[in-house]
Amino acid sequence: MAVKKNSQGLYFAPLDRTTRGEMSAMLNRMLKLIDEPKINVSHTNYNYSFKDMIDIQVTKTPKVDGAGKYIASRSLVEYYANPNNFSKESSDYLQFLKLSENASLNSKEIYLVRQILLFKQGINMV
Repeated sequence: MAVKKNSQGLYFAPLDRTTRGEMSAMLNRMLKLIDEPKINVSHTNYNYSFKDMIDIQVTKTPKVDGAGKYIASRSLVEYYANPNNFSKESSDYLQFLKLSENASLNSKEIYLVRQILLFKQGINMV
């Protein structure tokens, strides 16, 4: 995960080598550590249907596993592309997180995120 800056401020973005699953699991652990997590759910409308999006995805040879060895079936892509298939409290739901948005974290939450990221990298800082 890297911290990036845009016109709205700082935001976090996954590194190229970080999978959405790893990112979701880490965010889920962080939310459990925060006393009152702020979760806002919004919906975005696109200029194409769900079917059209799936048609595009299956032409890109989607993979089932993190190693990229096994191709996902159309039904599996449809399942994982639909947020209604996941509980909003699960780490799987966080795969739909809009990472380009400002997280509006306070200093305590930023410190917590930093500690978790450093711990994952094996760095112990006080």
